[in-house]
Amino acid sequence: MNIIDYGERRVQVVTARVQTPTFAIAFAQIFGIVAILLVGLLLRPEYIFGFLETIATLAVIVLYCMANVALTSYIRREHRDNFSVWQHVVFPWIATLTLLPVLFVTIYPVPAWPYNITPYLFLTALILGFGYMQWLEARNPGALRRGATMLVGSRSSTEGDVDWDKPAASL
Repeated sequence: MNIIDYGERRVQVVTARVQTPTFAIAFAQIFGIVAILLVGLLLRPEYIFGFLETIATLAVIVLYCMANVALTSYIRREHRDNFSVWQHVVFPWIATLTLLPVLFVTIYPVPAWPYNITPYLFLTALILGFGYMQWLEARNPGALRRGATMLVGSRSSTEGDVDWDKPAASL
């Protein structure tokens, strides 16, 4: 077994033959099954889809808005020579402002049960995830940066899946 330096020790273990994090996959599957069973046991069948859809919608809207806001500072910091006010400030902010009314009507007026608890469940998951991220970084400094570099890479290293020297496709 090999070890990837990221997170909890059991989650780090990958099989030598196929480089698969078996414990992490099993944990994700069991967590998913338990979550689906809980929703299925607590809600009537006609509520399940709308309930899960509302939580997913809240997540997509918030994450999309966060990505739009982060784009501006990321491009200015990492790719200053490619920075364009229209492409990296105006359009992302227009997209974010366009999604805010959708977010608003998803939570107001307060929907009937069980949809009225979806914003609270989403916020709880968001806060727990943020807390876990902070705990992980405090316990293992640099883990989040290493994880991001593994996914995307950086101009100063050859790690990651992005070819930084390849010209971007024009719009």
